[in-house]
Amino acid sequence: MLRAMARADEGLKSEGLQRALEGALKGERRRLDALLSRHGGLPGPNPNVKLGAAFGEALAAEDPGRALRLALDLARHQTDGESSDTFLPVAGVFGLCALARRLDREPRDVDGALLSLAGDERAGVRIGTTQALAAMAARGGADALVKRAEGWLFAEDREERYAAAATALDAITDPHSIAEATDRQAVLTYLDGVIREVVEAPRSAERSPSRRRLLAALRDALVRVVPAYADAPAWLEAHCAEAKHEDLRVLIDDVLGRLRTAKLGHAELVAMHDALASSAKPPRDPTRTNEEARGRGRKRRRRK
Repeated sequence: MLRAMARADEGLKSEGLQRALEGALKGERRRLDALLSRHGGLPGPNPNVKLGAAFGEALAAEDPGRALRLALDLARHQTDGESSDTFLPVAGVFGLCALARRLDREPRDVDGALLSLAGDERAGVRIGTTQALAAMAARGGADALVKRAEGWLFAEDREERYAAAATALDAITDPHSIAEATDRQAVLTYLDGVIREVVEAPRSAERSPSRRRLLAALRDALVRVVPAYADAPAWLEAHCAEAKHEDLRVLIDDVLGRLRTAKLGHAELVAMHDALASSAKPPRDPTRTNEEARGRGRKRRRRK
């Protein structure tokens, strides 16, 4: 679950940061980088998302062309994730999200940068990106975020695709985002796509850390979405009836257990449990023992 969302409309209150921003827009970034790194909260457990949100709003109020170049430069800043300047990509993603709400036509570089940040391996960057995307969704961009996330499911790099989907799920199903989404069918369609990613993953991906993150994010997303959308229980029941993949069955079973405390009707929960039970593999024929099967195999090999 995301922490309480930072207010994104406060702007920069520090005159020093504002002057540093003005200098960076003219090509001199050293002062801005130093201040953002000093106050960004990294490499601690959580980035200073309040500062990130304020910086994003201040940047979006500047000349769009120069602001976009600066946001992209910050977003692409390379660090090992163990130093204070890891906050610079976080500031960049807040700037990109704030600018995306204002630009009449979004350059292709913006979506590519957001995909890269959503799939980033650095924990602080992922947390900041999730918060920035959720803040953008809560300010009227929920439907646009779902559409953007659908495109990320076609990313070529498998690990980036899984990680970005996990980040997008956390942002899309944040309570603030859920309340703002008007096209709820699009949210369920996106969840369909994520479930396909889980089911169709090759065996070589089963131990992938990014896939494990995706499974955890999908589990949390279903727990939030199913009670929030009137047609979501029937949608999940349909998936229960078709669930064959073991990882998906374990995930859904956990979700149903956590939904017992949600505001769902008893009949809806029973229907989902029954549907999941109906899709289980049939039990093995007790008349065919393992010993008999092994004996038949040995006989065939001897005949050859």
